Amino acid sequence: MRKRVATVFRIDTTGGPNVGPNPARTSFAAAQTNTQVQSQFASAILQLQDRLATCANDPAAAGCASVVGRETQAQQLISASQGFANTVAALYGNTATPGMAFVPRNLSSADTAVRTRVSDFNAQYKDFLGTSTDLLSTSPVGAGGPVGAAEFQEFVLDDLGGDSLNTQERLGFGDIEVGFRFRALQLASRTTAHPALRLTIASAVRLPTGSRRSTSDIADLSLGEGSVIVDSRAMLDVRTGRLGVLAAAQFAARVHDSDTLATTTRNTSWTEFDVSPRWHLSEPFALHAAYSFRSTATLGGDQLIGGGVTYSTLSAYENRRIALPLEMRFTHLEAVSGDAGRPKFFRDQLEVRVYFRLR
Repeated sequence: MRKRVATVFRIDTTGGPNVGPNPARTSFAAAQTNTQVQSQFASAILQLQDRLATCANDPAAAGCASVVGRETQAQQLISASQGFANTVAALYGNTATPGMAFVPRNLSSADTAVRTRVSDFNAQYKDFLGTSTDLLSTSPVGAGGPVGAAEFQEFVLDDLGGDSLNTQERLGFGDIEVGFRFRALQLASRTTAHPALRLTIASAVRLPTGSRRSTSDIADLSLGEGSVIVDSRAMLDVRTGRLGVLAAAQFAARVHDSDTLATTTRNTSWTEFDVSPRWHLSEPFALHAAYSFRSTATLGGDQLIGGGVTYSTLSAYENRRIALPLEMRFTHLEAVSGDAGRPKFFRDQLEVRVYFRLR
């Protein structure tokens, strides 16, 4: 089987982005400013801790009037400001650490909230230390603009450790199924002029022989499910005159995982129903419509509609006009609805069946 995935991303050009590339990663001046923010917080915290220690020994000492009786609030300020400073350091970075890839844009609501928080801490430290001098006068450097294609690609490669955002293709063998089919009912007909009916019941075990997903894949390019799956299905084929209908129902469940990557987002069970009415143009050729409904336990469900063409020599084989019975069926399906988070996609199926009689 062949699997091709084209990955694209859209950049908001309407002025709505509120984050952008972290300037501390490319500008030493921005990194120095962020380091100064950390130094000012550390200095303010140290001054208040020293003041609390001094006043605990001598409540009448100079500067103790602003903290005596408010020791609990002062300790709460130290704890809150230390936590805030640690969060800012992790987000914006400094000369020692790179910080996150994206930070709030200058003058955005998030950037304003950060600056307001710094100002509030500054006012509280001035109050407890009884000074008019600003102790926290510097705020972290925000992004100068929104994220561009180059920055996003760099983020995917360097921070996420993923592959490039492009069209990727994988060709190989998928999972192998071992199972059986039992013909429960058959009303045979040698031509399209007479009614015919066939009911088949089948069950199979799908073995995880297909390729697995790589941790660097942005989109899943695996050619297999990565699990041992047991499924059961029933198929009904009815024909009268030139009109025929093929219906199938399937239930499958995952019983064992050999690929443990992303097991939390992998389906544990799913149900599928397909119906395909067809019109026979001649004995071997038919045009068919197709409807498919699939519901999963984890990833939601979707509905697909399409159509295609079928070529079959089964009737000719039964009438001994051909030596090898085979069926070929091409179907194009388009997703027309689905649950939230399901992709909009189309699927082309080419099925070839060749039958051999074992004697």
